Amino acid sequence: MPCTILYASGGAVTAMKRSIWVILASAVALAANGALIAAARGEPPQRAPRFVTDDLGRALTLHGFLGADVAEPGATEPGAVTPDIVEAGTAEWGTAGAGTAERGIVDAGGGAAVGKRDSEQEQERRDLGANVVRLPLRWGAVEPSPDFYDTKYLNKVAEHVAWYGRQGYHVILDMRHGLPAPVLPDGDLPDGAPPDGAPPDGAPPDGAPRDGALPGAGIASRQAGVNSDSAPVPGMAVPEQWRRLRAVDDFWTSADADSDLTRRYARAWRAVAARVAREPGVLGYDLMDHPPRGSLAGPAFERGPLAALYRLCVEEIRTVDPDSWIFLEPQPGGVTWGLPSGLPAVDDPRRGEPRIGLAPHLHPPPLSLGTDYTGTARAWTDQTLAWWRDNTLRTAERLNAPVVLGEFGVDMARPGAAAFVEKVLNMTDESGMGRLYRPNPPSGLRPYTADREAEESTAERTTGEHALARAYPRAVAGVPELVRVERGRVTVRLRSDRRISGDTEIYLPPGDFPEGGTLTASAASTVSRWDPARRVLSVTTDPSVPVHTLTVTRS
Repeated sequence: MPCTILYASGGAVTAMKRSIWVILASAVALAANGALIAAARGEPPQRAPRFVTDDLGRALTLHGFLGADVAEPGATEPGAVTPDIVEAGTAEWGTAGAGTAERGIVDAGGGAAVGKRDSEQEQERRDLGANVVRLPLRWGAVEPSPDFYDTKYLNKVAEHVAWYGRQGYHVILDMRHGLPAPVLPDGDLPDGAPPDGAPPDGAPPDGAPRDGALPGAGIASRQAGVNSDSAPVPGMAVPEQWRRLRAVDDFWTSADADSDLTRRYARAWRAVAARVAREPGVLGYDLMDHPPRGSLAGPAFERGPLAALYRLCVEEIRTVDPDSWIFLEPQPGGVTWGLPSGLPAVDDPRRGEPRIGLAPHLHPPPLSLGTDYTGTARAWTDQTLAWWRDNTLRTAERLNAPVVLGEFGVDMARPGAAAFVEKVLNMTDESGMGRLYRPNPPSGLRPYTADREAEESTAERTTGEHALARAYPRAVAGVPELVRVERGRVTVRLRSDRRISGDTEIYLPPGDFPEGGTLTASAASTVSRWDPARRVLSVTTDPSVPVHTLTVTRS
């Protein structure tokens, strides 16, 4: 996730701003280092080496959103939007129909997260052509006590997956680990971890500094803050920061000792997969949302504890689901800013071609820290995007894995926001990647610039709609060699493969293609059908023709 929102006042705000500038300076240094590393590694690939595929073998362009956490109050109805975040004291803890795991979640300021069903926003998502949703789960809700799996919660997960499947969405289930997380006054762990997943005491190690500084004022120190992508909380007691750091270290240490926590986490994934594997909507599993680094960071963390956990999870999932895709996230922080990942290949024991993909997140430092996509910040962000693309494609080539940009977002109310979204969509189209947008209504991360109910200008709505309402090939019956999208025009070049069946499906948004599209094909045998309800142009190509070029223009 982007930097966590904190509610503070007075001196804490001043300290927070000072911390942000420290992080900004660090990010500049990291970015410069990333440029040197990228230059030393030579020319990057231009496209991902493989594509996520469906049951027909078609290459999928995944274009969608982060869905509501199944364990959140108000998310009991499938299709609930990402929850509003409200300040502490304005909402009560709620339940989610999840049996013994019923709970709400809190942000860094202690506010409860409240989800709601919003059929109008669901229509917006459909109008934007989404074909995938990333559905968050909570480890502590799946496994509320050691090796006990909450069947009511798992049934609720399956209900959500089935609902999305009926709407035509692919579903990627995404596990939230809950580490590190502050223990609430009542002893609850709000961010998804099982109750016994954190050390009982918060005392720092002997000899640790007690003046607010942690050793090695780098990535590991920042990790000791609110979550895996944020800075230490200004003014937080050192013992609390150490408690959080130790909670993460204790989790990863078990990977070396072949003991409890990591194996329990992997077995929890097996329980999830066993319940949902036969649901038609399931595309795959994102094994860990924002893997927390603890005191070990960088390539050593990715090659060591993180890879070990991923191998355990893959082994467990494959005992009950041999076919769904499994997605690996690199470490957060530097990789989300464009630095290289050291994540190694993880073997897939399934028969046939491996189905393991790469799902990095993208949060350019200038935008994550609240600046606009304009001027110098825009130039820096563009350079960050270039490094992120190059290093992600290098990692994908090394792992021979398809790429799904697992999360990106921007405040659509800020200047340049729509241009940033279009830049990311162009980059992912050209690089053969999928992408998932992270909406968050009250802070403006929604694809529209204001709430549907609020009065808003046509210009604002147009900006929001045009940012994500984009033509794209949802599924390609062949191997995509080129995807180029312009306003009112989309071009797809594909290489035929007789092992692939079905049609190529191209989504055409109502803004750019109000009356549908006109197809120009390189082969005379090509046939197309327009579905106005789905706004999808289905194209049947002749597999005996080696290469097809399909160009759709506004009718």
